Amino acid sequence: MIVRYESGERCPPLDILLKLADFFGVSLDYLVGRTDRPEINRSADSPETDDPDPRR
Repeated sequence: MIVRYESGERCPPLDILLKLADFFGVSLDYLVGRTDRPEINRSADSPETDDPDPRR
């Protein structure tokens, strides 16, 4: 299936793009070629933080 994405025959849906970005540890912008920087930019008020318990 990935070969169809690479050849341009099909476009992956957003949920697949997000899973791929998470798997490779890169930002979605990097994955789709919008930036050369693979770093993920997470803001302080993002729901995903280093603290697994947001009530603290």
